[in-house]
Amino acid sequence: MKNLVIIFVLFAFGSVNAQTVFLDQPYEIGYIDKSSQRYVDVPIKNTSDKKVFIFRAEADKRFQIRYSSKELLPDSTVYMRVQFNPEVKGPFSEKIAIHFSCYSEPKTIKVTGFTQDVPTLSINCPSFSAQDVNTSLHLQLEIKVIDKGTREPIQKAQVILIKNGIPLEKLLTNSKGFVEKEVELGLYYFVVSAQTYLPVEFVKYVNRNNNVVLVELEKAPEKELPVIETNNTDEDNPEDLFDPDEIESTPTVEIIIDEVEVQDTISEVIVEIEDDPYPHFSVNEFKPSNIVFLVDVSRSMAYTGKLDLLKVAMINLAGMLRDVDQITMVSYSDNANIILETMQGNNPDTIISIIQGLKAHGHTAGGKGMKKAYQKAEEFFIPQGNNQVIMATDGGFTQKDINPYKLAKKYKKKGITISIVGVKTNQLQELSLEKVVGLGDGNYVRIKNYEEAQGALIDEIKSSAKRE
Repeated sequence: MKNLVIIFVLFAFGSVNAQTVFLDQPYEIGYIDKSSQRYVDVPIKNTSDKKVFIFRAEADKRFQIRYSSKELLPDSTVYMRVQFNPEVKGPFSEKIAIHFSCYSEPKTIKVTGFTQDVPTLSINCPSFSAQDVNTSLHLQLEIKVIDKGTREPIQKAQVILIKNGIPLEKLLTNSKGFVEKEVELGLYYFVVSAQTYLPVEFVKYVNRNNNVVLVELEKAPEKELPVIETNNTDEDNPEDLFDPDEIESTPTVEIIIDEVEVQDTISEVIVEIEDDPYPHFSVNEFKPSNIVFLVDVSRSMAYTGKLDLLKVAMINLAGMLRDVDQITMVSYSDNANIILETMQGNNPDTIISIIQGLKAHGHTAGGKGMKKAYQKAEEFFIPQGNNQVIMATDGGFTQKDINPYKLAKKYKKKGITISIVGVKTNQLQELSLEKVVGLGDGNYVRIKNYEEAQGALIDEIKSSAKRE
Protein backbone atom coordinates (compact mmCIF):
# COMPACT_ATOMS: atom_id res chain seq x y z
CA MET A 1 0.00 0.00 0.00
CA LYS A 2 1.20 3.53 -0.69
CA ASN A 3 -0.46 5.86 1.75
CA LEU A 4 0.30 9.54 1.66
CA VAL A 5 0.84 10.81 5.17
CA ILE A 6 2.03 14.36 5.73
CA ILE A 7 4.79 15.22 8.17
CA PHE A 8 5.23 18.94 8.61
CA VAL A 9 8.78 19.83 9.59
CA LEU A 10 9.12 23.37 10.80
CA PHE A 11 12.69 24.53 10.77
CA ALA A 12 14.15 27.56 12.45
CA PHE A 13 17.61 28.50 13.54
CA GLY A 14 19.25 30.82 16.02
CA SER A 15 17.39 31.59 19.19
CA VAL A 16 14.17 29.86 18.07
CA ASN A 17 14.06 26.08 18.37
CA ALA A 18 12.94 24.15 15.31
CA GLN A 19 9.81 22.00 15.67
CA THR A 20 8.64 18.85 13.88
CA VAL A 21 4.91 18.33 13.87
CA PHE A 22 3.76 14.81 13.05
CA LEU A 23 0.15 14.54 11.92
CA ASP A 24 -2.21 11.55 11.99
CA GLN A 25 0.07 9.22 13.92
CA PRO A 26 0.37 6.29 13.83
CA TYR A 27 1.17 5.89 10.13
CA GLU A 28 -0.57 2.88 8.63
CA ILE A 29 1.41 0.46 6.48
CA GLY A 30 -1.86 -1.42 6.47
CA TYR A 31 -2.93 -5.00 6.02
CA ILE A 32 -0.10 -7.30 4.97
CA ASP A 33 -0.75 -10.54 3.11
CA LYS A 34 1.17 -12.45 0.44
CA SER A 35 0.54 -9.88 -2.28
CA SER A 36 0.84 -6.66 -0.29
CA GLN A 37 3.40 -4.01 -1.23
CA ARG A 38 4.22 -3.47 2.48
CA TYR A 39 5.30 0.13 2.34
CA VAL A 40 4.08 3.65 3.00
CA ASP A 41 5.27 6.88 1.36
CA VAL A 42 5.77 9.67 3.89
CA PRO A 43 5.96 13.25 2.58
CA ILE A 44 8.35 15.46 4.57
CA LYS A 45 7.87 19.17 4.12
CA ASN A 46 10.36 21.89 4.96
CA THR A 47 8.37 25.01 5.72
CA SER A 48 11.40 27.10 6.72
CA ASP A 49 13.55 29.39 4.58
CA LYS A 50 16.70 27.32 5.25
CA LYS A 51 18.09 24.22 3.53
CA VAL A 52 17.82 21.10 5.72
CA PHE A 53 19.22 17.57 5.41
CA ILE A 54 17.91 14.19 6.50
CA PHE A 55 20.91 12.39 8.00
CA ARG A 56 19.44 8.94 8.57
CA ALA A 57 16.54 6.89 9.96
CA GLU A 58 17.12 4.33 12.72
CA ALA A 59 15.28 1.06 12.07
CA ASP A 60 16.04 -2.65 12.43
CA LYS A 61 16.60 -5.24 9.68
CA ARG A 62 12.86 -5.71 9.06
CA PHE A 63 12.73 -2.24 7.53
CA GLN A 64 14.02 -0.84 4.28
CA ILE A 65 13.96 2.92 3.83
CA ARG A 66 14.50 5.00 0.70
CA TYR A 67 14.33 8.71 0.01
CA SER A 68 13.37 10.70 -3.03
CA SER A 69 16.04 13.11 -1.75
CA LYS A 70 17.78 13.76 1.57
CA GLU A 71 18.09 17.44 0.80
CA LEU A 72 15.10 19.61 1.68
CA LEU A 73 15.16 22.99 0.02
CA PRO A 74 13.16 25.83 1.57
CA ASP A 75 9.42 25.35 1.12
CA SER A 76 9.86 21.97 -0.59
CA THR A 77 8.73 18.38 -0.05
CA VAL A 78 10.61 15.09 -0.30
CA TYR A 79 9.39 11.54 0.28
CA MET A 80 10.60 8.83 2.64
CA ARG A 81 9.46 5.34 1.64
CA VAL A 82 9.24 2.90 4.56
CA GLN A 83 8.92 -0.81 3.78
CA PHE A 84 8.28 -3.41 6.48
CA ASN A 85 9.02 -7.15 6.18
CA PRO A 86 7.27 -8.77 9.15
CA GLU A 87 8.50 -11.96 10.80
CA VAL A 88 5.37 -12.87 12.79
CA LYS A 89 1.63 -12.69 12.25
CA GLY A 90 -0.67 -10.27 14.00
CA PRO A 91 -0.75 -6.55 14.74
CA PHE A 92 2.49 -4.55 14.82
CA SER A 93 3.49 -1.12 16.09
CA GLU A 94 7.05 0.02 15.46
CA LYS A 95 8.97 3.26 16.04
CA ILE A 96 11.48 4.86 13.67
CA ALA A 97 13.83 7.64 14.75
CA ILE A 98 14.65 10.23 12.05
CA HIS A 99 17.74 12.47 12.34
CA PHE A 100 17.63 15.95 10.80
CA SER A 101 20.40 18.50 10.43
CA CYS A 102 18.43 21.11 12.37
CA TYR A 103 17.88 19.01 15.51
CA SER A 104 20.25 17.71 18.16
CA GLU A 105 17.83 14.83 18.92
CA PRO A 106 15.99 12.56 16.45
CA LYS A 107 12.27 12.85 15.84
CA THR A 108 10.23 9.65 16.22
CA ILE A 109 7.36 8.37 14.12
CA LYS A 110 5.28 5.23 14.65
CA VAL A 111 4.17 2.81 11.92
CA THR A 112 1.46 0.24 12.51
CA GLY A 113 -0.45 -2.44 10.64
CA PHE A 114 -1.59 -6.03 10.71
CA THR A 115 0.18 -9.08 9.30
CA GLN A 116 -2.16 -11.74 7.97
CA ASP A 117 0.52 -13.69 6.09
CA VAL A 118 4.26 -13.54 6.75
CA PRO A 119 5.92 -13.05 3.34
CA THR A 120 8.12 -15.99 2.34
CA LEU A 121 10.26 -13.84 0.04
CA SER A 122 12.03 -10.66 0.99
CA ILE A 123 11.62 -8.03 -1.70
CA ASN A 124 13.63 -4.87 -2.14
CA CYS A 125 11.94 -1.60 -1.40
CA PRO A 126 11.29 0.02 -4.81
CA SER A 127 13.36 3.12 -5.45
CA PHE A 128 11.81 6.41 -6.49
CA SER A 129 13.79 6.39 -9.73
CA ALA A 130 12.36 2.99 -10.66
CA GLN A 131 8.79 3.79 -9.74
CA ASP A 132 7.00 7.12 -9.47
CA VAL A 133 4.81 7.90 -6.51
CA ASN A 134 1.31 6.92 -7.60
CA THR A 135 -1.25 9.20 -6.01
CA SER A 136 -4.30 7.56 -7.60
CA LEU A 137 -6.73 6.23 -4.98
CA HIS A 138 -8.80 4.07 -7.35
CA LEU A 139 -8.38 0.65 -8.92
CA GLN A 140 -10.40 -2.01 -10.74
CA LEU A 141 -11.46 -4.71 -8.28
CA GLU A 142 -12.06 -8.17 -9.80
CA ILE A 143 -14.05 -10.79 -7.89
CA LYS A 144 -14.68 -14.40 -8.90
CA VAL A 145 -16.95 -16.74 -6.94
CA ILE A 146 -16.67 -20.50 -7.43
CA ASP A 147 -17.97 -23.75 -5.93
CA LYS A 148 -15.30 -25.03 -3.55
CA GLY A 149 -15.95 -28.65 -4.45
CA THR A 150 -16.47 -28.58 -8.22
CA ARG A 151 -14.46 -25.37 -8.93
CA GLU A 152 -17.33 -24.29 -11.18
CA PRO A 153 -18.33 -20.61 -11.31
CA ILE A 154 -21.38 -19.53 -9.31
CA GLN A 155 -23.81 -17.26 -11.12
CA LYS A 156 -25.80 -14.56 -9.29
CA ALA A 157 -23.68 -14.74 -6.17
CA GLN A 158 -24.12 -11.54 -4.16
CA VAL A 159 -21.03 -9.63 -3.02
CA ILE A 160 -21.50 -6.83 -0.48
CA LEU A 161 -18.53 -4.48 -0.05
CA ILE A 162 -18.45 -2.73 3.33
CA LYS A 163 -15.96 0.03 4.08
CA ASN A 164 -15.77 1.83 7.39
CA GLY A 165 -19.15 0.51 8.49
CA ILE A 166 -21.06 1.52 5.34
CA PRO A 167 -22.20 -0.98 2.67
CA LEU A 168 -20.91 0.65 -0.50
CA GLU A 169 -21.80 -1.86 -3.20
CA LYS A 170 -24.06 -4.87 -3.73
CA LEU A 171 -22.74 -6.76 -6.74
CA LEU A 172 -23.95 -9.87 -8.57
CA THR A 173 -21.68 -12.27 -10.44
CA ASN A 174 -22.33 -13.08 -14.11
CA SER A 175 -22.61 -16.53 -15.72
CA LYS A 176 -18.84 -16.96 -15.31
CA GLY A 177 -19.02 -16.19 -11.60
CA PHE A 178 -17.25 -12.90 -12.24
CA VAL A 179 -17.90 -9.27 -11.32
CA GLU A 180 -15.71 -6.17 -11.32
CA LYS A 181 -16.02 -2.68 -9.92
CA GLU A 182 -13.89 0.43 -9.62
CA VAL A 183 -13.19 1.09 -5.93
CA GLU A 184 -10.86 3.09 -3.73
CA LEU A 185 -7.75 1.63 -2.13
CA GLY A 186 -8.37 0.39 1.37
CA LEU A 187 -9.57 -2.26 3.77
CA TYR A 188 -12.91 -3.87 2.88
CA TYR A 189 -15.23 -6.27 4.65
CA PHE A 190 -16.63 -8.76 2.11
CA VAL A 191 -19.96 -10.56 2.54
CA VAL A 192 -20.45 -13.19 -0.18
CA SER A 193 -23.55 -15.38 -0.50
CA ALA A 194 -25.46 -17.47 -3.02
CA GLN A 195 -28.52 -19.69 -2.98
CA THR A 196 -27.85 -23.22 -1.62
CA TYR A 197 -24.38 -22.14 -0.38
CA LEU A 198 -23.00 -21.19 3.03
CA PRO A 199 -22.18 -17.45 3.16
CA VAL A 200 -18.59 -16.29 3.64
CA GLU A 201 -17.33 -13.11 5.32
CA PHE A 202 -13.75 -11.87 5.40
CA VAL A 203 -11.52 -8.81 5.49
CA LYS A 204 -9.15 -7.98 2.66
CA TYR A 205 -6.91 -5.06 1.91
CA VAL A 206 -7.29 -3.98 -1.71
CA ASN A 207 -4.62 -2.13 -3.70
CA ARG A 208 -3.29 -2.08 -7.24
CA ASN A 209 -1.18 -5.22 -6.72
CA ASN A 210 -3.89 -6.94 -4.74
CA ASN A 211 -7.05 -6.32 -6.74
CA VAL A 212 -8.16 -9.89 -7.61
CA VAL A 213 -10.33 -11.74 -5.10
CA LEU A 214 -11.22 -15.45 -5.45
CA VAL A 215 -14.06 -16.59 -3.21
CA GLU A 216 -14.84 -20.28 -2.65
CA LEU A 217 -18.30 -21.17 -1.36
CA GLU A 218 -19.31 -24.48 0.17
CA LYS A 219 -22.65 -26.12 -0.45
CA ALA A 220 -25.05 -25.78 2.44
CA PRO A 221 -26.18 -29.07 4.02
CA GLU A 222 -29.47 -30.20 2.55
CA LYS A 223 -32.36 -29.85 4.96
CA GLU A 224 -34.61 -32.85 5.25
CA LEU A 225 -38.16 -32.01 4.26
CA PRO A 226 -40.81 -33.04 6.81
CA VAL A 227 -42.81 -36.10 5.79
CA ILE A 228 -46.58 -35.55 5.99
CA GLU A 229 -48.40 -38.80 6.58
CA THR A 230 -52.02 -39.27 5.65
CA ASN A 231 -54.41 -42.19 5.44
CA ASN A 232 -55.94 -40.83 2.27
CA THR A 233 -54.22 -41.91 -0.93
CA ASP A 234 -56.78 -40.58 -3.37
CA GLU A 235 -54.87 -37.73 -5.05
CA ASP A 236 -57.83 -36.99 -7.30
CA ASN A 237 -60.00 -35.92 -4.36
CA PRO A 238 -57.96 -33.51 -2.19
CA GLU A 239 -61.10 -32.24 -0.51
CA ASP A 240 -61.52 -35.67 1.10
CA LEU A 241 -58.51 -34.93 3.31
CA PHE A 242 -60.88 -32.98 5.58
CA ASP A 243 -63.47 -34.64 7.74
CA PRO A 244 -66.89 -33.23 6.77
CA ASP A 245 -68.09 -33.78 10.32
CA GLU A 246 -65.28 -31.66 11.71
CA ILE A 247 -66.03 -28.85 9.31
CA GLU A 248 -69.72 -28.86 10.13
CA SER A 249 -69.05 -28.92 13.89
CA THR A 250 -66.95 -25.75 13.83
CA PRO A 251 -68.86 -23.10 15.85
CA THR A 252 -70.09 -20.10 13.93
CA VAL A 253 -69.63 -16.66 15.44
CA GLU A 254 -71.70 -13.75 14.22
CA ILE A 255 -69.63 -10.56 14.02
CA ILE A 256 -71.45 -7.24 13.97
CA ILE A 257 -69.41 -4.19 12.99
CA ASP A 258 -70.44 -0.69 13.93
CA GLU A 259 -69.37 1.25 10.85
CA VAL A 260 -69.29 4.63 12.60
CA GLU A 261 -67.09 3.41 15.46
CA VAL A 262 -64.66 1.70 13.10
CA GLN A 263 -64.30 4.83 11.00
CA ASP A 264 -63.58 6.95 14.09
CA THR A 265 -60.93 4.51 15.30
CA ILE A 266 -59.17 4.48 11.96
CA SER A 267 -59.08 8.27 11.86
CA GLU A 268 -57.51 8.47 15.31
CA VAL A 269 -54.82 5.96 14.36
CA ILE A 270 -53.94 7.81 11.18
CA VAL A 271 -53.57 11.11 13.04
CA GLU A 272 -51.31 9.51 15.66
CA ILE A 273 -49.00 8.00 13.04
CA GLU A 274 -48.76 11.23 11.08
CA ASP A 275 -47.87 13.21 14.23
CA ASP A 276 -45.14 10.76 15.29
CA PRO A 277 -41.83 11.53 13.53
CA TYR A 278 -40.39 8.22 14.78
CA PRO A 279 -42.97 5.57 13.82
CA HIS A 280 -40.49 2.72 14.45
CA PHE A 281 -39.30 4.08 17.80
CA SER A 282 -42.37 5.87 19.08
CA VAL A 283 -42.16 8.02 22.21
CA ASN A 284 -45.51 6.52 23.24
CA GLU A 285 -44.05 3.02 23.17
CA PHE A 286 -40.40 3.57 24.15
CA LYS A 287 -38.95 5.65 27.00
CA PRO A 288 -36.36 8.38 26.36
CA SER A 289 -32.89 6.85 26.37
CA ASN A 290 -29.65 8.08 27.87
CA ILE A 291 -27.14 5.88 26.08
CA VAL A 292 -23.40 5.87 26.67
CA PHE A 293 -21.51 3.78 24.12
CA LEU A 294 -18.29 2.33 25.47
CA VAL A 295 -16.29 1.19 22.44
CA ASP A 296 -13.27 -1.10 22.54
CA VAL A 297 -10.70 0.28 20.08
CA SER A 298 -7.79 -1.87 21.23
CA ARG A 299 -5.46 -3.36 18.64
CA SER A 300 -7.29 -6.71 18.55
CA MET A 301 -10.28 -4.99 16.94
CA ALA A 302 -8.22 -3.87 13.92
CA TYR A 303 -7.98 -5.67 10.57
CA THR A 304 -10.09 -8.64 11.70
CA GLY A 305 -13.53 -7.37 10.72
CA LYS A 306 -14.60 -6.79 14.33
CA LEU A 307 -14.50 -3.02 14.17
CA ASP A 308 -16.20 -3.14 10.75
CA LEU A 309 -19.16 -5.10 12.12
CA LEU A 310 -19.40 -2.85 15.17
CA LYS A 311 -19.50 0.24 12.95
CA VAL A 312 -22.30 -1.34 10.88
CA ALA A 313 -24.34 -1.92 14.06
CA MET A 314 -23.75 1.57 15.44
CA ILE A 315 -24.43 3.37 12.16
CA ASN A 316 -27.71 1.48 11.71
CA LEU A 317 -28.77 2.59 15.17
CA ALA A 318 -27.76 6.23 14.56
CA GLY A 319 -30.59 6.73 12.09
CA MET A 320 -33.23 5.60 14.60
CA LEU A 321 -32.46 7.81 17.61
CA ARG A 322 -34.86 10.63 18.53
CA ASP A 323 -34.60 14.18 19.88
CA VAL A 324 -35.63 12.89 23.33
CA ASP A 325 -32.67 10.51 23.37
CA GLN A 326 -29.15 11.36 24.51
CA ILE A 327 -25.99 9.71 23.25
CA THR A 328 -22.41 9.82 24.49
CA MET A 329 -19.42 7.88 23.17
CA VAL A 330 -16.38 6.77 25.14
CA SER A 331 -13.56 4.81 23.53
CA TYR A 332 -10.91 2.80 25.33
CA SER A 333 -7.61 1.13 24.52
CA ASP A 334 -4.58 2.18 26.59
CA ASN A 335 -6.77 4.90 28.10
CA ALA A 336 -10.41 5.93 28.11
CA ASN A 337 -11.42 8.99 26.09
CA ILE A 338 -14.70 10.81 25.49
CA ILE A 339 -15.00 10.95 21.70
CA LEU A 340 -18.53 12.35 21.60
CA GLU A 341 -19.84 14.59 24.34
CA THR A 342 -23.48 14.04 25.30
CA MET A 343 -25.82 15.29 22.61
CA GLN A 344 -29.37 14.74 21.33
CA GLY A 345 -29.87 11.56 19.37
CA ASN A 346 -31.36 13.21 16.30
CA ASN A 347 -27.95 14.22 14.92
CA PRO A 348 -27.13 11.19 12.74
CA ASP A 349 -24.53 12.93 10.56
CA THR A 350 -22.40 13.95 13.53
CA ILE A 351 -22.79 10.58 15.22
CA ILE A 352 -21.90 8.63 12.08
CA SER A 353 -18.82 10.77 11.42
CA ILE A 354 -17.52 9.94 14.91
CA ILE A 355 -18.25 6.24 14.40
CA GLN A 356 -16.43 6.17 11.06
CA GLY A 357 -13.44 7.91 12.62
CA LEU A 358 -12.85 5.07 15.10
CA LYS A 359 -9.40 3.48 14.73
CA ALA A 360 -8.00 0.57 16.71
CA HIS A 361 -4.67 0.59 18.54
CA GLY A 362 -3.15 -0.15 21.94
CA HIS A 363 -4.21 -2.42 24.81
CA THR A 364 -7.53 -2.90 26.61
CA ALA A 365 -8.25 -0.62 29.57
CA GLY A 366 -11.81 -1.89 29.94
CA GLY A 367 -12.14 -0.98 33.62
CA LYS A 368 -11.12 2.64 33.03
CA GLY A 369 -13.56 2.85 30.15
CA MET A 370 -16.43 1.48 32.22
CA LYS A 371 -15.81 3.95 35.03
CA LYS A 372 -15.85 6.94 32.69
CA ALA A 373 -18.93 5.66 30.81
CA TYR A 374 -20.88 5.19 34.03
CA GLN A 375 -19.90 8.68 35.20
CA LYS A 376 -21.27 10.21 31.99
CA ALA A 377 -24.47 8.16 32.26
CA GLU A 378 -24.97 9.39 35.82
CA GLU A 379 -24.23 13.00 34.86
CA PHE A 380 -27.00 13.05 32.24
CA PHE A 381 -29.40 10.68 34.01
CA ILE A 382 -33.00 10.79 32.72
CA PRO A 383 -35.57 10.15 35.49
CA GLN A 384 -38.02 7.43 34.41
CA GLY A 385 -35.92 6.94 31.29
CA ASN A 386 -33.71 4.20 29.93
CA ASN A 387 -30.25 4.94 31.33
CA GLN A 388 -27.86 2.49 29.79
CA VAL A 389 -24.17 1.88 29.16
CA ILE A 390 -23.56 -0.27 26.09
CA MET A 391 -20.09 -1.73 25.97
CA ALA A 392 -18.88 -3.12 22.64
CA THR A 393 -15.81 -5.35 22.74
CA ASP A 394 -14.18 -8.49 21.33
CA GLY A 395 -13.02 -9.84 24.68
CA GLY A 396 -12.38 -9.34 28.35
CA PHE A 397 -10.27 -6.95 30.38
CA THR A 398 -6.48 -6.97 30.26
CA GLN A 399 -5.94 -4.15 32.75
CA LYS A 400 -7.14 -5.17 36.21
CA ASP A 401 -6.85 -1.81 37.98
CA ILE A 402 -10.63 -1.34 38.17
CA ASN A 403 -13.09 -4.10 39.09
CA PRO A 404 -15.89 -4.17 36.45
CA TYR A 405 -18.13 -6.36 38.63
CA LYS A 406 -18.18 -3.85 41.48
CA LEU A 407 -18.92 -1.04 39.03
CA ALA A 408 -21.86 -2.96 37.55
CA LYS A 409 -23.41 -3.60 40.96
CA LYS A 410 -22.82 -0.04 42.17
CA TYR A 411 -24.50 1.67 39.24
CA LYS A 412 -27.33 -0.84 38.98
CA LYS A 413 -28.49 0.54 42.35
CA LYS A 414 -28.48 4.01 40.77
CA GLY A 415 -30.74 2.89 37.93
CA ILE A 416 -28.05 2.60 35.25
CA THR A 417 -27.82 -0.74 33.47
CA ILE A 418 -25.01 -2.14 31.34
CA SER A 419 -25.35 -4.31 28.27
CA ILE A 420 -22.39 -5.75 26.39
CA VAL A 421 -22.08 -6.39 22.67
CA GLY A 422 -19.58 -9.18 22.09
CA VAL A 423 -18.08 -8.93 18.60
CA LYS A 424 -16.74 -12.29 17.44
CA THR A 425 -15.99 -13.31 21.01
CA ASN A 426 -15.16 -16.88 22.06
CA GLN A 427 -16.87 -18.85 24.82
CA LEU A 428 -14.20 -18.17 27.43
CA GLN A 429 -14.35 -14.41 26.86
CA GLU A 430 -18.14 -14.47 27.01
CA LEU A 431 -18.16 -15.97 30.52
CA SER A 432 -16.63 -12.87 32.13
CA LEU A 433 -18.70 -10.50 29.98
CA GLU A 434 -21.96 -12.28 30.80
CA LYS A 435 -21.12 -12.04 34.50
CA VAL A 436 -20.81 -8.25 34.17
CA VAL A 437 -24.23 -7.84 32.52
CA GLY A 438 -25.76 -10.22 35.05
CA LEU A 439 -24.61 -7.98 37.88
CA GLY A 440 -25.49 -4.83 35.92
CA ASP A 441 -29.06 -5.82 35.01
CA GLY A 442 -28.37 -5.76 31.26
CA ASN A 443 -28.16 -8.10 28.29
CA TYR A 444 -25.37 -9.83 26.44
CA VAL A 445 -25.63 -9.41 22.66
CA ARG A 446 -23.56 -11.46 20.22
CA ILE A 447 -22.43 -10.24 16.81
CA LYS A 448 -20.80 -12.91 14.70
CA ASN A 449 -21.61 -11.75 11.18
CA TYR A 450 -23.02 -8.97 9.03
CA GLU A 451 -26.65 -10.13 9.31
CA GLU A 452 -26.53 -10.02 13.11
CA ALA A 453 -24.75 -6.66 13.11
CA GLN A 454 -27.50 -4.89 11.18
CA GLY A 455 -30.13 -5.14 13.90
CA ALA A 456 -28.24 -6.02 17.07
CA LEU A 457 -28.14 -2.58 18.69
CA ILE A 458 -31.57 -1.56 17.45
CA ASP A 459 -33.12 -4.62 19.07
CA GLU A 460 -31.16 -4.07 22.30
CA ILE A 461 -32.20 -0.42 22.68
CA LYS A 462 -35.84 -1.23 21.94
CA SER A 463 -35.81 -4.06 24.47
CA SER A 464 -34.33 -1.87 27.21
CA ALA A 465 -36.45 1.21 26.48
CA LYS A 466 -39.80 -0.56 26.08
CA ARG A 467 -42.50 0.96 28.27
CA GLU A 468 -44.15 -1.56 30.55
